[in-house]
Amino acid sequence: VLSTGKCIDTLTFMYSQVIKNNVDFSKMPSVMLWGPPGVGKSQGVKQWNQEKVEEYNQRIADGEQVKPWNPEVCDVRLSMKEPVDMVGVPIPTQDKDGKTVTVWATPSMWPKNHGKYSGGTIHLDELNQGQAAILNAAFQLIQDRALGDYKVPDGYIIIGSSNPSAYNGTVTEFSIPLSNRFSHFNIKADFDSWL
Repeated sequence: VLSTGKCIDTLTFMYSQVIKNNVDFSKMPSVMLWGPPGVGKSQGVKQWNQEKVEEYNQRIADGEQVKPWNPEVCDVRLSMKEPVDMVGVPIPTQDKDGKTVTVWATPSMWPKNHGKYSGGTIHLDELNQGQAAILNAAFQLIQDRALGDYKVPDGYIIIGSSNPSAYNGTVTEFSIPLSNRFSHFNIKADFDSWL
C-alpha cells in the first residue's frame, strides 16, 4: 500500500529505468492504481505526467536529442463509454477490388503518432466501472497496444485506476487475463501527499 506521493515516486523510478535502458514499453506491464474515492489517483497520474514533461524539457535543455513528452494526458473515463466510443464508428467503404468493406473511424480521443512526442500517458480511469464489452476493449488496448485499427504510439504508457468494489457496488470484476496484464498498486490516503 502506497501513498499517492510514494506511488508517483515509484512510477517515476520504474519508468525512468525503462526509458534509460531503452526497454520497449510494450514489454512492460501497464500499471493499475487501486484506492478509495478522493485519494488522488487521477491527480497523481496527471502530476506524474507533468513530472515527465519537466524531465524531458530538462533533457532537451541539456542538449539531449529527444522529443518532448506529451503534456496532455489522454484521460478516458470508462464508466461513461460504450464499445463504439473505444473502437470507433464502423464506416462502409470500397476496397481496391470494389468490394464493400468496413473500416473504423478511430475516436479522436486517442493520441496519434505524429512523431511529435517521445511518449505520453493514456489513463483509463474508472476501469472497473466499464461494462464487460468495455473491459474487453481495454484488454485489447493493454495486451496488443492496439484497438481495432488504432495503434498506441511508441513511448506511451497505459495507466488504469479504479475504486475497489468495497467503495462501489456497480463494478465489473476483471477477468484473470486482464488483471494479469497490470502491475497493481494500492493507494492510501496520506496527508503529506496532499500538501
